[in-house]
Amino acid sequence: MYLNVKNISFSYNNTRKILNNISFTVNKGETLAIVGASGTGKSTILRLIAGILPIKTHKDNSGNIVIDNKSPIEYLKKGKLSFMFQEPTLFPNLNVKENIEVPLKIKNNPNFKKVSELIETVGLNGFENYLPKDLSGGMKTRVSLARSFTNDPELLLLDEPFSSLDIGWKQNLYDGLQQFRMKTYTAVIMVTHDIQEAIYLANKIIVLGRDGGIIDIQINNKEQLKSSSSLSNIHELYPHELSKIQTLITTDSFRNNFNPNDYESIFKNLTKLTGIDNVNNEYYKELITKIREISNKETINKKLIDLYNIATLEQKFCLVWDIFQKPQSYEFTKKVFDEIYNNLEKFNDDSKKFYGANEDNIFSVLQHRINGSNENSPSGKKWLYLCNLLISSDIEQVENVLTDTKNKSITTLEYPFASYVAEKLLIKVNEKKHYIFNS
Repeated sequence: MYLNVKNISFSYNNTRKILNNISFTVNKGETLAIVGASGTGKSTILRLIAGILPIKTHKDNSGNIVIDNKSPIEYLKKGKLSFMFQEPTLFPNLNVKENIEVPLKIKNNPNFKKVSELIETVGLNGFENYLPKDLSGGMKTRVSLARSFTNDPELLLLDEPFSSLDIGWKQNLYDGLQQFRMKTYTAVIMVTHDIQEAIYLANKIIVLGRDGGIIDIQINNKEQLKSSSSLSNIHELYPHELSKIQTLITTDSFRNNFNPNDYESIFKNLTKLTGIDNVNNEYYKELITKIREISNKETINKKLIDLYNIATLEQKFCLVWDIFQKPQSYEFTKKVFDEIYNNLEKFNDDSKKFYGANEDNIFSVLQHRINGSNENSPSGKKWLYLCNLLISSDIEQVENVLTDTKNKSITTLEYPFASYVAEKLLIKVNEKKHYIFNS
């Protein structure tokens, strides 16, 4: 991997943790988008990677960032990192051409042909001699983007750089960015509030929560993007992914505004709905979501188990994720798994909506959750992700993971139960292989 952000926690002061145990990787040539509500630490991550903020500014700060086997400060000296801020940071006394040339002049490496090509790519022919004060906000953004690529960066950090542009110029610059990235094999990390922008540009999308942690990491299969795709039809090509990310951010904001003292009235409503076959399950899930942040408390967890014991099958599949935030007895866990195993197809159909992934790309999503150290996925809960592996079309990789689990080789899982689950699921894998072979 080219960039490795590992277990980063960061606070500016004692009052609030901005980032809470953040981990992710980015490879050369990849684009990672970071989305989330305001105040979730998106821009802070970029500044830590760029070495603008030292991690050890506060006693509670911890973690490590490695870029091409170097620390951020060491990597910065290499001169292959570009940072494009939300507000264009142009020299007011230099014209368009001179602003774009700045990185080359610093290196004493003039390349006028390259500057001309960049000016053409961002559509500023004829404006070479204009000063920043004579440019519109969108034109200034285009100058900044062109300048970001003058030194052929290996790592490009973008902090909401396209927010001031109209949709026509956004599309042009997106395409220009993709051309730059492919030509220079640049790794790009971008912060954005525009989910469609994130889906259009990124290979991987991280959703940050208000508690400073990662809510979700979504792998975006760029090969699915049609050659005729544009920002305007992303909602048609990726309706499920768009809806899922929007829901995650909205729900996260709601949880942070929720008063835990209100949970009694929520449980009263849940109890009324439990056992009713024709209940609006979206409403049921919404009620569960409201108490998700406190579902690992003893009293709340006991109520969830009571609900599980009288719930319909679909409601049970909704409840299990929160019940297993807290460790359960082997007997109860086995009872739940056996029920899932006997209704595996239905459980996995329901789970697809949760991940926003399909048969072709869900394996990498699940593998990340199984191997990750996110505190929202305790080891005693990860056997649920093993069940979902059966969604994947990559049956050989699924078989390998389950075989490793059966042999107790995956350290992030909890044994002996995970091994029991894998052994049973391998039966389903063999059935699936047999069906594929005979088809």
